[in-house]
Amino acid sequence: MSQSDTLRDAILAWAEQDPEPAHKELAVKLVETMLVDEGSLSRAHELFASRLRFGTAGIRGPMRAGPNGMNRLVIAQTTAGIAEFLLERGQKMDHASLQVVIGFDGRHHSKTFARDAAEVFCGYGITVALLPRVLPTPVLAYAVR
Repeated sequence: MSQSDTLRDAILAWAEQDPEPAHKELAVKLVETMLVDEGSLSRAHELFASRLRFGTAGIRGPMRAGPNGMNRLVIAQTTAGIAEFLLERGQKMDHASLQVVIGFDGRHHSKTFARDAAEVFCGYGITVALLPRVLPTPVLAYAVR
């Protein structure tokens, strides 16, 4: 299998999961054009050939489609990884005692990302306290304590 085939398969697999119609449309267009248009191939590599990394400040990147951008699917996948980590670390605890607090700020899609993360945690059986509106960071810190 060639690199282009591998990239194409990764893009199509992503598009199947992405809840954003515009991102799905972009992915399909890239797959259709990347073998005949150098710009599309370059864009496909930029968006889909690597993924954002979780670092000391969390996960950050430009808002865009694919695993190398901030979007709802990246949030869901990252949250699932955190949920699995918490469940693994908390095996000796009752699942009901695992709790997370989620806040959000005024940036684009922050509230949607918070809701998506809350849904994923709930799907794993983890209790979620989702703050009701944009609040100062110290409120979130206090809620965690």
